[in-house]
Amino acid sequence: MKRTIFALAVLLLMAALALSPKNPAIFAAQSDQNSAATPTPAPEPEAKPAAVAESAAEPTMAELLARLESLETTVAQLSAAAQVVSYAQADAVNTAVYLLDTAGLHGVDVRLNEEDTILPGDSGQIARVARLLTTVDWPASLAADAADLHATLAALAVALGDDDLDEAAPLATQAHEDAHHFSHHAQEWLAEAVTLAAADATGQANAVNTAIYLLDGAGLHGVDVRLNEEGTILPGDSGQIARAARVLTTVDWPDSLAEDAAALHTTLAALAVALGDDDLDAAAPLATQAHEEAHDFSHHAQEWLDGLNRAPNQANRVNTALYLLDAVDLHGLAERLTDGGAILPGDSGEVAPLARLLTTVQWPDELAEDASALHDTLSALALALADDDVAAATPLAGQAHDDAHEFSEMAQEWLSVTEEGGE
Repeated sequence: MKRTIFALAVLLLMAALALSPKNPAIFAAQSDQNSAATPTPAPEPEAKPAAVAESAAEPTMAELLARLESLETTVAQLSAAAQVVSYAQADAVNTAVYLLDTAGLHGVDVRLNEEDTILPGDSGQIARVARLLTTVDWPASLAADAADLHATLAALAVALGDDDLDEAAPLATQAHEDAHHFSHHAQEWLAEAVTLAAADATGQANAVNTAIYLLDGAGLHGVDVRLNEEGTILPGDSGQIARAARVLTTVDWPDSLAEDAAALHTTLAALAVALGDDDLDAAAPLATQAHEEAHDFSHHAQEWLDGLNRAPNQANRVNTALYLLDAVDLHGLAERLTDGGAILPGDSGEVAPLARLLTTVQWPDELAEDASALHDTLSALALALADDDVAAATPLAGQAHDDAHEFSEMAQEWLSVTEEGGE
């Protein structure tokens, strides 16, 4: 891109010189091109007045500097136009920041430093967050901080895996603080990224599906019930709703969803403000409205997704899908069904979006067959859970857990090779 801008600057300079009447060589060349095949001898030129001769002199230094300043302005404008944020980049940044904000780094920091406790799943959780940062095309203003945060998280994951509390505790604090600052800066960048290129058709389905997945898991039902039945606003409610609202802003919604997406964003933004002001009277009805609108919107988006042929294919999309897959507690579901035979009301709703998530990624050849098999298992499990069929759901939950674990390991290997190869 820099070469293109430089070439344009050179062309502009050449054009400026070529069009100047002070460049007789250019006009002489033009005259030769327009003359007859056998030109007649030209009469001797008459002597020019001194004033005219002076005007035909080479441009002054001041004039050249003025031209250069004009060209620099043009190049700056071209450079700015070339750096317009792409839709795909904004979507990837927004998704990564959302997942980073909900990764539980605060809880890990508090537990390690106040309770001196490392849980078995801590290392894997932090490693997933670290890996999330590696497949995003961060803008220049965020790239260095993203690399530093990744290094801290990777070191923390290793310390947790080694059960080294002395090493892990300060790293957890550093990761928590760095992630907080990074998220704040990323949100500022997203707020300024108002000019977005149109999404490519292959990436739109993945972006829509990811946004719906995150929206479905934003806890709007719980907030609605708590505000209207218990009259309680928790400290983190405003941030939780603000993140859900922000998810809606960087998706190039299809025409059939765009208006409803804008309306839902408005409702969520108003709810976040009311929660931030601790205004229960304003927040309670908005929570009900947001809950209902989000439910309808999710349903319509699923219908739109079902009618598409999707083919997104990027390491970031594979990694995001894998992150979301790893974050669903299929182990806990399988254990609960096996030990207690209990199906909870939200179980089917949690598994169904996970199955749908797998359908909007163009998996590499090494993963495609297993992704398809896992999707079929998850879909069958979602149906059994919706039917409250414990006998059918229990073995499917065990199979889904095992398959998802194996698939996650294979996908991580593929991502590692992709990163090493620089693809």
